[in-house]
Amino acid sequence: MNTVVPLADLEKETVRWCREMLQNSPMALRCLKRR
Repeated sequence: MNTVVPLADLEKETVRWCREMLQNSPMALRCLKRR
């Protein structure tokens, strides 16, 4: 995740990233964590 956002938008952008990650399978999330 290499995104720069203004501080005022940080929480909104974080929630967006989290929702996007939750759409992936648990195995995909495990693979991402290992990087």
